[in-house]
Amino acid sequence: MASVLAGGGFPVEALPSLREGVEIGLRARTLIAGLDLPESENVPDAWVEAHLPVHLPLVRILRDGSEALLAATEGDVRAWITAAETLARAPHSNRDS
Repeated sequence: MASVLAGGGFPVEALPSLREGVEIGLRARTLIAGLDLPESENVPDAWVEAHLPVHLPLVRILRDGSEALLAATEGDVRAWITAAETLARAPHSNRDS
């Protein structure tokens, strides 16, 4: 959904879908690793840093909530979508445990 919205000229409108997709993916990774968080909590940055460090910048950008996100260009959002797709394809490893 985020890719469709960003490609249609609505990059800011794509951000909620992108955030949700990344958070769902992170939660799935923690469940696979045996960490069961309450649904109301995001996966801690410390866990992401320890297990998926290359993806921490994307997570921090999407969680920021600052006005910088509102000024995101289509190019910014497309880059974040690409980074999220990379996260989704990242293989599960022993490091995730």
